[in-house]
Amino acid sequence: MASEPVKRQNFNVTADEEAELNHLREALGATSVKDAILRAARIVLTLASEVREGHRIYSADRQGRETRLLLPDCEASTSAWRYLAARPATI
Repeated sequence: MASEPVKRQNFNVTADEEAELNHLREALGATSVKDAILRAARIVLTLASEVREGHRIYSADRQGRETRLLLPDCEASTSAWRYLAARPATI
């Protein structure tokens, strides 16, 4: 059985970013920062897919009250427009 090729990802992080990554690892119960980043990426990809399909994301409290979650990073990257086309000027 052949294993997949491995590509190293290498980037610099500030002390604040490192703290955020460690907080993410703890929040997700991940064993490593790498695992936390991959889990977070899967979550965001799922949310972005739902938004792209036209769905809205809600959170509900224990009493069933719903609050719409605004996800600017996901919603900004999705658009119904694929191409821009010139329109004739109206006089």
